[in-house]
Formats: sequence, C-alpha cells, structure tokens
Amino acid sequence: MIPKLSTSACTSCAKQEETIASFVKTSKRVETKDFKIGSTTVRPDSTEDSVVVQVRHSDGGATEFTRGKKTANFPPTNSHVEVRTDWDGRSWKVGEQGVVAD
Repeated sequence: MIPKLSTSACTSCAKQEETIASFVKTSKRVETKDFKIGSTTVRPDSTEDSVVVQVRHSDGGATEFTRGKKTANFPPTNSHVEVRTDWDGRSWKVGEQGVVAD
C-alpha cells in the first residue's frame, strides 16, 4: 500500500514498510490512546509541486502487544512531524516524512 502513496525515493516510507512487515511476521501491534492532531501548517518554503506540511500531534501513551499479549508500554508523546508531498504529474505522493526536533 505505501508504494502506491509514496515516491520510490522516500526512505522513511521504505522503513515504515519494513516495520509493518516485521509487525505482521511477529503478530505485533501497537494501540495508541487519545491520538490528537493539534495543528497543521504548510511550510513557507514549499513550492507548487513540492509541499511540506508540519503537523503537531499528541497521544496519551501506547501499548504494544505481541501475539495478543502485552509486551511494552510507551509514555505519552507530543510530536512535531513534517511530511513532504510531491506532484508527479498525475498525483501527490509522499516524498519524505519524519519527526522534527523542536
């Protein structure tokens, strides 16, 4: 699914695909509590065919399960993420994404 939504150069997208495949192989999942998007803005240096969106979000923590059993707890987070989308002439695709240090 991700290759249809991203460019072939998106290294963070490829990493997410690897993580998803690993989760499927090991029957792992993560449940996040109270995920909220706080704000979204378009970065001013975006161009007509390459747009960078800044997203701030938070959650109330997360729990990891492996084969149906709780294996880890994660504390609440507040994150600043940037996602670059690129126009390929036919559709928008994710070009890169990642957490940004504040």
